[in-house]
Amino acid sequence: MDNLFQVLVNAIKAKIIPLVTKLRYFTSLTFWKTIIFSKIRVFLTKLFDVRPKDKNDYYTVGGWLVSKRLAFALVVGIGIISLVYLWLIRGSFGFLGNKEGIKTYKYSSIMLRMETGQVRIKGKSGYIAYVGAVKKGYCSGTGTLYDPSKNIVYKGNFDKSMYEGLGTLYYPTGVVNYSGNFHENLYSGEGKLYWENSNLEYDGQFLDGMKDGDGKLHDYAGNLVYTGAFSRDQLVYSNIVGKSNTEMAEIYKGKSTVYSSADKYIVHMKDINAYYELPADPDTLEDESNVDKVYVMNNKIILGDKICTNAEQLETVFGQPSYQGESRVTLPEALAINHLNDESPVYSGKVSMELTRTYDDYYTVSNFDRSYIVYLYTYEKDGLIYTFLTRDPLGNGFDLYFISQSQTAEGGGATGETSTEQTGN
Repeated sequence: MDNLFQVLVNAIKAKIIPLVTKLRYFTSLTFWKTIIFSKIRVFLTKLFDVRPKDKNDYYTVGGWLVSKRLAFALVVGIGIISLVYLWLIRGSFGFLGNKEGIKTYKYSSIMLRMETGQVRIKGKSGYIAYVGAVKKGYCSGTGTLYDPSKNIVYKGNFDKSMYEGLGTLYYPTGVVNYSGNFHENLYSGEGKLYWENSNLEYDGQFLDGMKDGDGKLHDYAGNLVYTGAFSRDQLVYSNIVGKSNTEMAEIYKGKSTVYSSADKYIVHMKDINAYYELPADPDTLEDESNVDKVYVMNNKIILGDKICTNAEQLETVFGQPSYQGESRVTLPEALAINHLNDESPVYSGKVSMELTRTYDDYYTVSNFDRSYIVYLYTYEKDGLIYTFLTRDPLGNGFDLYFISQSQTAEGGGATGETSTEQTGN
């Protein structure tokens, strides 16, 4: 009986095992790879067996006989190479888009140069550098520029891949740096400049990327400190000369310190590195007295389109100086020199001075060293006198200058004069 059962089992196995083996083959990836590659190999062998068998295997082209199989093989080969090429550079041709269907190009793609519409452009390292409108390959219209860390660099209008028109420039932290008008990548027209803490720095006019025209300057905390004219990122200090107390209260709203003497008041405008001088009449600070002079603590001056830092450059704008020589220091000059020496040594060091503090920001000057000598270059132009305290008699540089009205401009004599006591020519 056992032998009969064993025979039955073996008969069943003989029927089932071949079926299981075939099923295993059909479900095996290796089996199908072998089948597919075998078919491809046979196909390619036949395809590239370009040897003609008889005259019907030729095309007649002029006086030439071209193998039909060779021609077919070349066409197929070129097609395969083309498909591989298109696959490798599919991003450049815009075959792949994001979920909104926007095409993506490499920045160097030839096809990008023919594109017009909404696209994404990859930077050199593969990150998305730009999302927005293009025209014939140029960023033109509204778009957003990104850095490799995916931070927004600029968002706004473009023309020929440059910032043009309204836009917003950002710090790497994401804080707005500038918002307003651009021309060829530079601030131009009305705009607002911001500190890195997001507070407003400047609100006004720009030209060639610099503050130029009327504007309002704010300190790092965002407080308004100055309203007036700018030229090439510098305040136009000459506009302060002749202004009244009331006008100065509107022009300058920053931190101030007042110094008084027997014949004048000197106001230190801390936030714009300058002093201005008023005559010391009774209740001068309340009356409508006018600014006699403005003293600027700066080692350069903007005159038209020129930046001057020494006497040689000044002469190209003003001509020969009306006075050049030594002079005994005046009180406003002494205060400015002492202020500059708090930061770094200039001229002959600090000027000795006797001060009495009356209030937090109000001092009385009872005496100062009038024997302290400075060297001056003085020029007159357009009704104003410009006097520069130079570092040496050769006029190799200056750290301080002041501007006043000439006597001619005030209705006086034909020659201008400074308030310094000159000691020689």
